[in-house]
Amino acid sequence: MPQTLTARPLRSAAVLATVVAGLALPSAAAADWTPGTELDTGVGVTGLTVDPSGSRIVGARGSEKKTVNTRLMGVQADGSPGALRTLSGLLQDPVPYDGDGLVWARQKSLGSVYRTVPDGKGGTKSIKLTNYRLGISVGKTASAGLGTQRSHGTAVLDEPAMIAGNAKGSVLMAWSDVGSDGVVRVYAAWRRGDAKAKTVRLGKPQKISTSKSSRLLAVAAGVGGRAVIVYQTGASDSTRRLYARSLSMGRDELGKPQTLRRGGPGFRSATASIGGKGRAVVAWGEQDAATERTKPYVVRATTRDTDRVRFAVPKPIDKGGTTVRAPGGALVSVVDPAGRPTVAWNQQVGSVADGTAHDIPRVAEGEATGALGASRDIAAAGRVHGIATSDKTGTTGLVLVREQERPIGGSNGDRGVAVQAAFRPASGTIGAPETIDQFSDQQLLDRSNAFGSAAIGALPDGRYTVAWTRAEIVKAKLRASALYSDRTVAP
Repeated sequence: MPQTLTARPLRSAAVLATVVAGLALPSAAAADWTPGTELDTGVGVTGLTVDPSGSRIVGARGSEKKTVNTRLMGVQADGSPGALRTLSGLLQDPVPYDGDGLVWARQKSLGSVYRTVPDGKGGTKSIKLTNYRLGISVGKTASAGLGTQRSHGTAVLDEPAMIAGNAKGSVLMAWSDVGSDGVVRVYAAWRRGDAKAKTVRLGKPQKISTSKSSRLLAVAAGVGGRAVIVYQTGASDSTRRLYARSLSMGRDELGKPQTLRRGGPGFRSATASIGGKGRAVVAWGEQDAATERTKPYVVRATTRDTDRVRFAVPKPIDKGGTTVRAPGGALVSVVDPAGRPTVAWNQQVGSVADGTAHDIPRVAEGEATGALGASRDIAAAGRVHGIATSDKTGTTGLVLVREQERPIGGSNGDRGVAVQAAFRPASGTIGAPETIDQFSDQQLLDRSNAFGSAAIGALPDGRYTVAWTRAEIVKAKLRASALYSDRTVAP
């Protein structure tokens, strides 16, 4: 694959502003967002990381010869496309590090092993899993560099390891290891920030969970090396438990587990974020895992004011409604420089019977102390995909893919028709979404045209950048591409 690609601007989103399926889509002023620039084709965006210099790395997934690959796409600090790189296997979003650097979580396959695990029916079964050598490496952003892997141990993973950290070099990596006894345990390794260190290595892995089978759900790290690890134990409605465990990487101190939830139909996803002085938020979604959902999707959340206090008693911020299916998109959170948390997610609403079933994006916001406020809808239909906060301006940016409120023909209600961003200023709440890119009425006549996943990042000067997936029919063939756009002025 070539290492560079000529950028091809798209038509301005403002030119495509229309009314879709009876739903007016607000459009940003033409000068607010640069025309979408294509980075690569045949891939779908999975993530976006901005380093302190303003360079970016866009992660994507593609499939070539039946092998699922990770595509890394660099963007220079001036906004021009950088290098392209294709890798096999899975990679999490990296952590920004010291100027134009990145810290990557690395997993190298050591071959397959068998583990005997519960079959969910009172018995056991043998499954084949991959044994990995785990580690981290330091690379460069725009050149899509990975650097040499520094290994620190092995683990049998059924899910990729997670990584979090800050630009000063505090890094936390956590994972779920399937032991030889079939019990899944959560482990973590970390390092304190040290700008003088010539290499970045993690310390000795520490066991985070109890002896019961566990599953890692989320990790977060903030200023001062503060971190939170969220995980669950148990596998039934009565035995399931959700825990948060605090960590100070600077002091090398691991706190005791705090129980956040006892019981529940299943923790589908979780998010955690930390701000200054340890101000933090944890949120998660609960729903049964059956193919046909029998319980609504419920979102619960909790906050703490500093790292010297425990998380408050969690409260439901969305009690759900229909049980048609699990909502798509992502459950995301952030704490801005003033300590104000924001949580965003998607809820399933409507009815299959009348063809109105679709996702709706929601948000709950808090102030510098105390709990989150009441939830509210931020669009009539759509899915949240990412969130970021600006250290320079104190704003929070949220990216979503707008969908049709009433699906045409009673189907494909989750078809993206526009990519939008909404912003929470340094004082106030999230405003109306701005349109970055959208399809015209003519384009929407071909039902294969759709937007997919998206990601957002905050640039050092206070502006924002968004990357997204666009699939459209070109010369009678479906063409998927990864694009990005920058906001020309800070919100």
